[in-house]
Parts: sequence; C-alpha cells; structure tokens
Amino acid sequence: METEYSNLLSEVPSTSFIEDQFAYKTISTEFGQFHVAFDPILLTKQCRSKPVILTMHDVGFNHQTNFDQLFSHEKMHSILKHFFLIHVNAPGQEMYSKTISFKEGIGQPNYPTLDQIAESLTQILQHLNVNDFVGFGVGIGANILTRFALNHPTFTNGLFLLDCTFKPAKMMETLIGYGMVKMLRNEGKMTNILRKFALGKHPKTTSLQEDNFQSVKSFNAHNLSLFLHSCLSRNKLNLNRTNSKQNISCPTLLITGRKSPKMNDSIQMASKLLPINSSIICIDGCVHVLSERANAIADAFQLFLQGLGFIPHYRLMGIDGDIVVGGGGGT
Repeated sequence: METEYSNLLSEVPSTSFIEDQFAYKTISTEFGQFHVAFDPILLTKQCRSKPVILTMHDVGFNHQTNFDQLFSHEKMHSILKHFFLIHVNAPGQEMYSKTISFKEGIGQPNYPTLDQIAESLTQILQHLNVNDFVGFGVGIGANILTRFALNHPTFTNGLFLLDCTFKPAKMMETLIGYGMVKMLRNEGKMTNILRKFALGKHPKTTSLQEDNFQSVKSFNAHNLSLFLHSCLSRNKLNLNRTNSKQNISCPTLLITGRKSPKMNDSIQMASKLLPINSSIICIDGCVHVLSERANAIADAFQLFLQGLGFIPHYRLMGIDGDIVVGGGGGT
C-alpha cells in the first residue's frame, strides 16, 4: 500500500492549536486515495494507552472546515487528552487537493460510492494499526460511518451522529444537486455562489462560517462535484429494527436541530435503530448544531463518551440549555 507522508503544516495552513499536532498522510485504498489527519504517535510501535475518535465530514466540507471549531472548543480539551484523533477526508476533499481523474461512464474509473468510502475505512484503520474507534460523523459523514458500522461492528465502539442523512436524495435535492454538479464542473473553481452552496445549507451564518467562506476557496471544484454526485446517488441505509443482525450493535447517539432540514430524517433513522442502545437529541432554535451550538455538542459528546466508559465522570459546568433527549425513536 503506497502512501505519501508530510507534516500537516507543510501543506495546509494551521487554523487551531489542535491542527498543529497532526500529521498528514495520503493512504491508497482499493477505492481511491484518502487524505488523513491523525496523531503521529499512531505510527509508532509503542503500545497505545488511549482509544481513538475517528471523524467523517459532510459534503461541501473537509475535516478542517467541519470540525475545527468544535475540537478547538475549550470544553473539548479535557476530552481529547483521553483520545487519539483521526480525521478522514473523502477523496479529493482536502484543501489544495489536486484534480483527481475519476469520471462517470462505462469503463471509466468511478469516484467511490458512499458504501465504497465506508469500506475504505478498513484499509485506513489497518494502515494506522487501529482496531476500533468511536465514530463522529456529520451529515453524509454520519451516513458513511453508519454504513461502516453495519458491515464492521467489531470496529465501532460507538457512533455520535449529527444530522445523519438516512434516506436516498429526494427529487428537489437531486435536481438542485445535479445542477450544482454541472456548475462546479463548468466553472472549474469555487466562485462566491459555489462557496455559499458549500455552507449555505445552513442559513444561519456564524463567524466561523464567514471564515470558512475564505477556506473553501482552496477546495477543488471538480473533486467536490464528484463527491456530491456520489452523495446524490446514495441508497437508503439498510436498518431493520426487528433484526439485530441488520442494525447497529454499538451505542449510538443522534443529534439534530429543531430547525434543521435533516431533523425529520434523523428522527426517522432513530425509529429504525435498536432502542436498547440508541438515543436522539433535538436542540431547539438552531439549524446547524455543530456551528451554532458547539458548547452543547461538546457537553453531549463528553456524556456519550463517559457512558461508553472511556473518560472519568465529573460534574459538567454550564450545560447548554434547550436540549430535549429521547430514546431510540417511535415506530
């Protein structure tokens, strides 16, 4: 398995203290090359004493634009000292990526499907000598981690999923999405309109998102069009509540915002999970929970990890309000 290695700072501008601690590696898999940011200790032979958190970003984002605000939050400091962190970028979605040669058409090498991206995680974990992890996914990233957990339950200790996309793309999403795919390819670069698409799914724009409008300039428009095409072509998650062998076996927490366009999708997904090991949290008054309520997400993530037995229990200070917690969903 061929790899390209570099220190993160030599390729990608640092945006937080956490970013400075990463190494970057391009890992070749059966379905493409994945740019991965991770703790360099994972490459050493010394015995690891800490578990792993693995993240997967949403479409229109990469690990920096999707997760930097949360993992730089002061409440996350006490969490991360107990874990190694791995960020996986879908092929070609990292900043300043070169145009990749995937094309649609018979006989052409295709950009990987969501199932294939999920399957590629096994090779990434094998390369980094990681046997299990807690998954943290947003949107399409949450969908990918769910697919992985269904096929590889022994690798997943738990899933923390924000605005998880559960069903195939609806007609309106498909029409708008394929129009955006065409624009991305015709323009060949990230224009103001296309940058806003990458973040405009969440109408409330935070200061972080304003900064990310600048970061998204470094996105490769062609590569984004390929990933978006795969997202639009997704199939429904194969979850069967009456058959535990066709469901997620690890503890799972779904989180969504009351104003999120993915709220109904998240609630329906919760209704398909096993109630014994799943819960859903709906946060009032927000669209994009990760950028608008980082404080609440940090609290929820800490409680989730404590429930898994990975970090010590202690009283949380200043838990964010307006949180409604439910069980594994209705029928």
